[in-house]
Formats: sequence, structure tokens, C-alpha cells
Amino acid sequence: MSGVYALKEMYQIIKAMDFQQVNLLKHVLHWKGHNTDGFDCSTTNLVIQNSLIHNQGSIDSDVLVSGVVISGNTIIENDQAMRVKTINTSTNSTVTNITYSNNTATGLRQFGILIDQSYPNTLKTPGNGVVISNITFGPPFSTLIMASGSGVDKVAVNCGVGSCIGPWDWSYLIVDGGGPGPINNFTGIVGFNQLPVHPGA
Repeated sequence: MSGVYALKEMYQIIKAMDFQQVNLLKHVLHWKGHNTDGFDCSTTNLVIQNSLIHNQGSIDSDVLVSGVVISGNTIIENDQAMRVKTINTSTNSTVTNITYSNNTATGLRQFGILIDQSYPNTLKTPGNGVVISNITFGPPFSTLIMASGSGVDKVAVNCGVGSCIGPWDWSYLIVDGGGPGPINNFTGIVGFNQLPVHPGA
């Protein structure tokens, strides 16, 4: 699938469910879309590459999401750049081997990265029926630029107890602006620190 241009989207632009070895290249998602998921993925071996999402999926029960590569994309003026959300009542599901690389985002209004197991809420009581593991940022670097203003978090992670398994290597993530967001029930992020580093510390 290639060369898709979507205007005035409602909900999900592209939904990849129960397909294997899917490549999505060079998509443009228009800024007039509202309340949309740029890509709603429930599949294995998926590559999303060289796409533009301008102002733009959740994991349910008995679902495996694995081998997803998100690379070379541009996100403009969205609430967050990259999000993994799992439904708080879901059971027997897995999200694993998700790799981000060489993505760029600007004007992010709420979060740089949001990984949340409390959907349909945000950063509320998380479920623990979905196991999340091996969420990585690989080379080259992904650079996220937050919008100015208070209440903008670089990174927020909200895991159910025992349901996020590390390590997650985020060595190739750069976030400019914003403040440190909450990291709940997880200590496995390596290679990235959202707290400011002071000289001599």
C-alpha cells in the first residue's frame, strides 16, 4: 500500500488487523483530521515508514502485536508523537518488539511518548492483562520537539503492576522541551533520562 492521501479523516486512517508482513510507505495524513489514529495496528511484522501525520489504536483482549517498525516519519502539531495504549480491561494480550527510528515530531501539545495501560482513560488506573516488552528507539535518532507551555510531558508511562517488562533501550530518543512526566510501575527504560542533567552532577 503506498501513495495514500487522507482528508478529513474520522477515527482511524489505516487499520492493519490480522495481516502479516505489511509495509506502509509514504502516507500523508491531513491536518484537518480530528480524533484520529494515524495508524491503528493489531498485527505482526509491520513497517510504517516515511509518512507524514499532521494533527492526528488500542490493544484489546487476545491480541498479539509484534515486530512493528516505525521509521522515518514526521508528526506535526499532535497531542503526542508516539503512543501505545492498551484497554484497561484487556486480558491475554502482548505488545512486543516495537522499534522506532529516525522519526521527527514538532509542536507536541501533551506528550512526547505516551505508553498507557488505562485506556479509554489517560494516566488513570492501569490494567495488567497486556504484557508490554521491548519498546525500543534504534538508530538513527528520533527527535521530538514539545510545544511551549505548562503541562507538556516529555515521556509518560503508566503500566499495570508487573505488566511492563524491561529493558527498553531508548538511547536514540531526543526530546526537546516539556517537563518530566510520570513513570508508573516500571523502571526498565535505559539510555534516556527526561530529568535535566546539571553540569558537575
